[in-house]
Amino acid sequence: MFGGVGAGKSSFLNTVVTALMNDNQVHRQYRTAPPRAKSKTQKLQLQKLKIDGSRVLPIKLFDCPGIDGVEYERMDQQVLRAIINGRIRSNAKFDSSGIRKIKETEHNEDPDHKDVIHCIIYVIKATTNMKDPGNQALSKLKAFQEEYKGPADIHEFAFVTAIDCIGVPNSDLEHVFMYKSVKDICKDVSEFFRIDMCHVHPIANYAEEDMTNMAKNTMSLMALWDVVNTGKLEIEQRYEQAF
Repeated sequence: MFGGVGAGKSSFLNTVVTALMNDNQVHRQYRTAPPRAKSKTQKLQLQKLKIDGSRVLPIKLFDCPGIDGVEYERMDQQVLRAIINGRIRSNAKFDSSGIRKIKETEHNEDPDHKDVIHCIIYVIKATTNMKDPGNQALSKLKAFQEEYKGPADIHEFAFVTAIDCIGVPNSDLEHVFMYKSVKDICKDVSEFFRIDMCHVHPIANYAEEDMTNMAKNTMSLMALWDVVNTGKLEIEQRYEQAF
């Protein structure tokens, strides 16, 4: 998952964990950054998701530090390429000077299909102006995308977070696709990244509320399933065996 600071990457993890646990509690095990703050994610975090806290799903999510502001210099193109190619291990730390120091224990010399990235998720906050040429995060994501865009390359998705900040109340999230504001931002994101609309998912993550919301849970799981199913089919075709 790539995106700017406070875009909702770690918040999505909290939301999907809440949905998978299905125990009527909002889970907040991942630290999140408020707007205009520094990224709370300081390591390349490998997340293994479980259903009801026990059965592990056959998926690994890499949550990367935000890439705008001070973090912009941290997540440079070389680092992003290394992550995609499976050469940086989980929990590799990004130093405070903004220069990536890859220790021997954090570098994977011989990555296999379980280490490399098969799907990329661009996480974009719904209030983002997709036409702003001065947005560092968008510029960097676009430059990074250009290196991998192609028919045989990695599958791409976009999660549009914080839709409750553009006029969709929590009480009406089940009708999210009826709102013009949601359609407009999803269309802008689709056009910016050249991703089919079917792979652009509006999301409403948990913020301050303590009560779970069925619509929020459903949207997060629908988005996750799209990624899992697409990645699974791609891996099976590539290695000509079922996983």
